[in-house]
Amino acid sequence: MADKPMFLYLGVYSDEGSAHDGLEEVRDLHSSGVIGMYDAGIAVKQADGSVSIDKWVRHMWHGMSRNDVKELGGTLDTNEALLVVVGHDKLPKALKKAELKAEKQFEKQLDAEAEDLDELLAEAKKELLAA
Repeated sequence: MADKPMFLYLGVYSDEGSAHDGLEEVRDLHSSGVIGMYDAGIAVKQADGSVSIDKWVRHMWHGMSRNDVKELGGTLDTNEALLVVVGHDKLPKALKKAELKAEKQFEKQLDAEAEDLDELLAEAKKELLAA
């Protein structure tokens, strides 16, 4: 297990604007000191079936690639958006308190050195598709 637990949050939104609202909530939590370091991005499934990634910063992804997020974005319906947040410590409690308005959610504690990220992402895809 890593020294500092990390957490993955995935939220599916009906549109890109709603996902950006969720991202703003996360930014506000960080600005007010409720959560510490985090990284976030939004993936949107376009009408042609392609997945675009907006606001991609890779400080904390620890093995999660752009292709991983594109693959998760492929589980979305057209024009749906996926908010991906990775962070330390207080992230899960803070996000629950913020009551992000995602239609579907997936949360999991990560081991930053884990080699089973592919397995975790497969689990996330399965849960998001089943919800």
